[in-house]
Amino acid sequence: MWHASNLVTVYWAMQSLSLGSMACKCSLPAMIPVPKIGMLPDGVPPKETSEEPVEESALLMFFYDFVLFRRIILYPIDSLSDLAKACKIVAFVSHGTKLIRPFLTRKAEVLYHELLWSMTRNIDKYTLSVEKPDLFATVKLLVLYDICSAFCKLSWLPSLTHIGYHNVHAGGMEAMLQIENTPLSLLGAGQSGHPLFQGSVKKCIFTSTHAGNSHQDLDHLLLAMDSIWERVKLFYSDPTSIDLEDLHLIQQEAMTLNSRLAKWEDTLTSDSVGYWPGKVDMYFDLYVAGVWSILRVARCLLIDQVLNAVRLLEEITSSIPCHPTEDLPDFLSNLGISVEIKFPGRAAGALLLMHPVYVASQLSIVPLEMREYLKDCLTWIEVYMGIEQAALFAKAAEVHPQYLAGGCMVVWTGLMG
Repeated sequence: MWHASNLVTVYWAMQSLSLGSMACKCSLPAMIPVPKIGMLPDGVPPKETSEEPVEESALLMFFYDFVLFRRIILYPIDSLSDLAKACKIVAFVSHGTKLIRPFLTRKAEVLYHELLWSMTRNIDKYTLSVEKPDLFATVKLLVLYDICSAFCKLSWLPSLTHIGYHNVHAGGMEAMLQIENTPLSLLGAGQSGHPLFQGSVKKCIFTSTHAGNSHQDLDHLLLAMDSIWERVKLFYSDPTSIDLEDLHLIQQEAMTLNSRLAKWEDTLTSDSVGYWPGKVDMYFDLYVAGVWSILRVARCLLIDQVLNAVRLLEEITSSIPCHPTEDLPDFLSNLGISVEIKFPGRAAGALLLMHPVYVASQLSIVPLEMREYLKDCLTWIEVYMGIEQAALFAKAAEVHPQYLAGGCMVVWTGLMG
């Protein structure tokens, strides 16, 4: 999931594609096993079909599924470059998973290892710097591939599964950024004038139309959570490290910050964010819906220490339908009639939803029934939207915090513009 201005080196000039559109939704149906036999067709294109149109289609599908803002930026690049190949890899693996087409998944796997070999062979030519946007974007796409293929079976070792080299590639991002591999470190980088934000139209990730004090931006408020969160973790690990007066101070700071988060929410009028009153919220785009989900789960993390978060949890679940469905008005009109989403939406929605839903599913204040529902949402994302890491979040008894933080950071870098 990527902000368009983050992909200045990814977009091809339209004439170089010789196609009428920069983005196209995949129209292939999901494969169905052969009746009685149960075998799954391979889904290989006809022999007379060359590789070129297949790979061009992959790029169009990538732009449709993973680019949030379709501002046309013409920047011709070599179709065989590492960056173009990384875009194709992500498109092939996500569509191969959700359409149950092994051919696409294997193609992604082959291209992935070709890309790793190419980058290894030419590593001496690379400068590990965010000032090399093509390299930085390629590394981010490698992490995204691992998020999409977290449980893919290796074709040459079919008895084994892997959870991806997510942390390895995320570590490469950490080296390039020269900041800690956490989402809050990314927010801090924006506030300190990090080179990553040079040329960006904004110095923060989660913007609003509110023209007030910049210290009321959601980025600043989320950063303020860090100190509180670290002291709470210290208290849990060693209760003797903090006296009662300090604990009371932490509680007061948490409640004050929660009030500031609520005030930030109140500054956004319904019209400015495309809010639709009712149990299901409607937004103009996935970016806005993602900001709201992150805001609410941040408040839940605070309130888990001091308050009852039932109302906020209801608000989180109210934004869920905006992410996985292609046609929200149709979904709303059939609410109570249809038991399933007819038309799954873009993969970007799944990426924005996945981490907030997982965090909410782990909070002790969340009722067990609600936690099970949130895990079911993650399973649905894996099956119908092609993001296999969601299955890991749904099934694993525990996910290492750094593994979670690395993926979340990649998603957040895609929101920068």
